[in-house]
Amino acid sequence: MHFFGLLGTLSFFTGFVITAWLIAQKIYGLSQGVKVREVVDQPLFFLALVALVIGAQLFLTGFIAELMTSNQAKEPEYKIDEEINLDF
Repeated sequence: MHFFGLLGTLSFFTGFVITAWLIAQKIYGLSQGVKVREVVDQPLFFLALVALVIGAQLFLTGFIAELMTSNQAKEPEYKIDEEINLDF
């Protein structure tokens, strides 16, 4: 989770910031009456979309790997209070 979770979070956050910036730029341009491009017509939007998808996949990969490693077969640790001698 440490490796894939960090990479996934950084990638997802980067894609989210880029997307938010493009949308804010579009809203600002519309409020000023300036002709602006559509958000989905910009190549940067598709790079941000790829970063979002890869970030989510990396994060989930790290999460599943963490679940698998924490669920490994372990030696049972029994705590014995009293030992009963049963001789037949």
